[in-house]
Amino acid sequence: MSTKFEDNVTPICADWLNVVDQLVYEVFDEATTAEEARTAIDVPAEAPKDGLGYARRDGAWVPMYSLPELQILTMYLGAFASPPTTGFNGQPLVIGMMFYDTTYQSGRVFTGTQWIFFTDAGVGCRSRTSSPTGGRWLSRRPLTAPWRCSRCRAP
Repeated sequence: MSTKFEDNVTPICADWLNVVDQLVYEVFDEATTAEEARTAIDVPAEAPKDGLGYARRDGAWVPMYSLPELQILTMYLGAFASPPTTGFNGQPLVIGMMFYDTTYQSGRVFTGTQWIFFTDAGVGCRSRTSSPTGGRWLSRRPLTAPWRCSRCRAP
């Protein structure tokens, strides 16, 4: 087993790390190096160390920002009373960035030159029903307060 973790400031953290270390040691049948542990779980190499977050997909390390399921998180800036002039960490705005306008109580999207309301951009939520139509999409309703979608509860 690896050297015990020691932490004179936060002993609870060190205790937790030692428990995890013991479990990893037992699970991987005495793997003593990172290379042995990676081999045991069939991970060929460490993720790149360049400051980005990575996830495993199809046997390779891919930057998390490139995953379609997480891209929406990188485009939503939050709630503001007036349109933001920069993106995250002062970076330039990117087409498709969104924010919730607390003044108008509606979502807005950046077109590259201006902020427009979701409804003007054609963004909406489709309503579904269990009527004789077989649950087909029946209507398109805008995401504006106070109406809430009965399917996804979006405002």
